[in-house]
Amino acid sequence: MSYQACPVCLHTWSPGAPLGQTKCVNDGYRRFLSLRSRARRSRFRHNGHVYEYGSVERRTPPEYRNNKMVCRAVRFTRRINTPFLGHKMPPLVNKWAAYSFSRYIAPELMHDSKIFTECLMKVLVGRGPAETSYGNWNKDAKHRRQAQIRGIFENIWPGNDGPLPWRLTGDQRRLVDARMKNVVWPHYMERLCYDGRIICIMFIIVLLF
Repeated sequence: MSYQACPVCLHTWSPGAPLGQTKCVNDGYRRFLSLRSRARRSRFRHNGHVYEYGSVERRTPPEYRNNKMVCRAVRFTRRINTPFLGHKMPPLVNKWAAYSFSRYIAPELMHDSKIFTECLMKVLVGRGPAETSYGNWNKDAKHRRQAQIRGIFENIWPGNDGPLPWRLTGDQRRLVDARMKNVVWPHYMERLCYDGRIICIMFIIVLLF
């Protein structure tokens, strides 16, 4: 019995809470890849970049939620009166005719995607102007320590203090900013760009690949 936050699957990000953290999500996304993907290795090279993870990802891809699984989970939730597989209470909508679980999670998917993208962009951009959401970034020292604990990217360990390999250069950041200014945002969409500053991943993908 556990609480799974993802509305789509039953993925457990980091079993055993590595680095002494209870909500550590380091490289857990590799579990979604094919079992033969090279990105499941502890170290590999792609397009001139070296990727290091410190461990091999051997877990099979996670089970995805479907109507039958959700109905089974909410029945169990009702019986034990405790959150089960991410369901805090039996949703009344599952009694509606033609109920489909996937039809009711679009807003949460949008919000989760936006939060993930915003956090990723803060990692890529680092500390920025004080008037932006990047002004309070303070995770670089922590990431250097975690890299040392995992035995990866030795040049960035505390004391070595090399440049962070995932950090955008000034020219790259300005290019993404310029592209984001040309995006037209629908009225009922949670915006990912404010005052011409980047918080969006789609253009990072275009830029880097």
